[in-house]
Amino acid sequence: SRTGPCDRLRRPRFLSAFGQNVGLTPQLIMEKIPFFGYAIEHPFGIRTAGGVCVPRVPKVITPQGFLEFHARMDQSTELELMKLDPELTRDAPARAIAGLRDGGADPALVLVYECSGRYLYLQKEIGPLFDRIRGATTAALAGFFSSAEQGTLPGVGCGSYSYTTSVLGLG
Repeated sequence: SRTGPCDRLRRPRFLSAFGQNVGLTPQLIMEKIPFFGYAIEHPFGIRTAGGVCVPRVPKVITPQGFLEFHARMDQSTELELMKLDPELTRDAPARAIAGLRDGGADPALVLVYECSGRYLYLQKEIGPLFDRIRGATTAALAGFFSSAEQGTLPGVGCGSYSYTTSVLGLG
């Protein structure tokens, strides 16, 4: 994912903070904005100490107005609004598989763990996405849609991430 202009949300109640940023009351947000559809294209991110923006996809807005995420986060974590880059999003699985080859691996089987948030974002492009995955390797493939994938990010390390593709080469 590539970040665009970021709006910082530092207040404890998400709906109030988000509403102030977009000029709507919390009630109007719930009534007028298809929030989770919006959040699919504009996930939230947390910036690491190394400057990498790690996507986080919301799970639910609680009755108290708090935003709950699939991956665990500290309550005081500062969030940034992100905008997905469609081309980077479409090419993520093929790039991850290419990373296996670049690392010297020639696996017999590649397991692909694809974020269900990416599935919702790509929707009609899922067929071409599968074609790109098949074209990235001659290995046998098995794939799964998942949530809050475990993997590594350059400069961040191992953790639970959103909007990611994790691959594992075997054999």
